[in-house]
Amino acid sequence: MRNAYVVIKDMVDLIPENEEERFLRLKHNFTKHILGSWAHAAPEKQYSMHFWNRAEFYLNECGITDDEMKDKEWIKNMAAIFFDPEYKIELSLADRFFPKT
Repeated sequence: MRNAYVVIKDMVDLIPENEEERFLRLKHNFTKHILGSWAHAAPEKQYSMHFWNRAEFYLNECGITDDEMKDKEWIKNMAAIFFDPEYKIELSLADRFFPKT
């Protein structure tokens, strides 16, 4: 399973600072509620669906339209990262089996 922290961090980095309020809120929610609480979560929570479900909730709450998916390159890239089951899987596996101390 991919590491949600790795995926969400890369998605956050794509959201421009000069975007609409709802995209900045998405960035804030990802940063505070997923990345910010990661270190305090038990490993069984980190490697469960919990953070993936939170990410999906925040994405749906943001209300990205089909036109935005077509017109904004950063949104296309963000979706590609989120839906790619192999995205940085090697980092996820390395982190899981050889955690940083």
